[in-house]
Amino acid sequence: MDYEIVNLLSDRDLIDLRTNFERLPPKLWHQDYNLFDVDKRHPDGTDREHVPAYEKLRKYANKRTMSHYFLLYGPESFTRFHSDDDERVAMTIVTQIDTSDDLVGGKALVQLPYRKGSRPSNKGARRSMDPVENDISPVGDIIVPRVVELKNGQSLVYDHKLRHGVSQVETGWRLVLISWFFKDEYKGGV
Repeated sequence: MDYEIVNLLSDRDLIDLRTNFERLPPKLWHQDYNLFDVDKRHPDGTDREHVPAYEKLRKYANKRTMSHYFLLYGPESFTRFHSDDDERVAMTIVTQIDTSDDLVGGKALVQLPYRKGSRPSNKGARRSMDPVENDISPVGDIIVPRVVELKNGQSLVYDHKLRHGVSQVETGWRLVLISWFFKDEYKGGV
């Protein structure tokens, strides 16, 4: 599985999450690792207790929860391409809670492996100026960019190895919940 888009939460869940987000104090970041110019808010255990959406996400993942956090993307916000290839993270679920009507940019992006087999006989292939490297096919290389269109309420699910990011917001805003889940073999805490 590269990724999948699923509908896990109800409209009521989205309202509860939005309310949960609004109760938390803003935490503005110029840069937080791969995140740029975002408002990142972490709900604590008390916040999560009364919001069934967190448990629905955990049940879907079928793994121990590592963390949840909200990201509010506004103008100039983006996430650079990266993977969550970490010793602890098994699965990430990104749930789009809400967007403004004037949102331009702020799209989920993934990079996928190039899977096209042999070159068609009616097409050329120039891969490198180096004659030795010119014969090296990019099959299997992580080079295919794809925009992942999410609607409010949809969740993007992927494992820790998928290269992903978010395109820069030009106008408007986008609110998502990021949920990380532990690898089964990881026995430690956060």
